Amino acid sequence: MIADLLTMLRVVGNAIYEVFVLPGEFFLSWISQLAPTAAAQLNIISENQPVLPLVFLSLLLWSALAFAVARICLLLQNLTRKLAAAGKNLSFRISLAYGTLRKRLLHGLRRLLPQTTNGGVAAHKVEFDDLDLAVLQSTAACGPGFTTSAPDLAEQLQYRPTQIQRSLNKLSKNMLLEGVIGSTDGFDNYRLSESGSHYVTMLRRNSGNS
Repeated sequence: MIADLLTMLRVVGNAIYEVFVLPGEFFLSWISQLAPTAAAQLNIISENQPVLPLVFLSLLLWSALAFAVARICLLLQNLTRKLAAAGKNLSFRISLAYGTLRKRLLHGLRRLLPQTTNGGVAAHKVEFDDLDLAVLQSTAACGPGFTTSAPDLAEQLQYRPTQIQRSLNKLSKNMLLEGVIGSTDGFDNYRLSESGSHYVTMLRRNSGNS
């Protein structure tokens, strides 16, 4: 039984050795084909070739192969990360363009709908609270064509950006503000619309008459 075990271990060891020295034997065979004269002088194709140089050469080749595989895996990993980042960037740009186009289409459709308001003011029947009016007045104070956002107005009015954003959404829904391409800290940018300008003028006129 011990003899059978030793025989099996010897067979396994020989198989492992043959696999391990395979790169070295292949390399020496390749050298002998390129330069047979030099190979014969160096005795690298002899049947009685020393084992230690062959093992050392095979170890070097296996190490080089492992290094090459590691480098290829690293390059593939970096390439995958770059492709994923490019895909996310493209997806963000597409979603941003889609959102902007959707807003413009909605605003265009709203302008095409028949208006029953006076002087182009589309929201004179809507009730606005003090924060809504403060946001509208602050946006109007920026000047014609200038944009603002929830973070900018929050710092000015001492409210949270989410509270300001709700007022901006309400004013935009009633056509007093219009969305602008771009964002500030993740919040959409807005500017005063023509209807909003008329509405602010009406508020100031009423305030002056009271």
